[in-house]
Amino acid sequence: MERDVLVKKLKMKSRRGMLELDLLLTKFCNNELLKLSLHHLHVFDRFLDEEDDVLFRWLMGHEACPIAEFEELIASIV
Repeated sequence: MERDVLVKKLKMKSRRGMLELDLLLTKFCNNELLKLSLHHLHVFDRFLDEEDDVLFRWLMGHEACPIAEFEELIASIV
């Protein structure tokens, strides 16, 4: 998948059903998405496959993320 197509896909995929997630992920996409390497874009894609309630708990620090690959990403988002 071309990088530009992947970025557009991730921007759409980051639109969630929870306002708090929308705010965090939209800000991240607007400020950081274009700076990410292709590898990190794919990590973000897998991150967005998680359920909203799981993402919310991880991003709010209510629960530790068990997936080491997501830890740096979470720190960048919050």
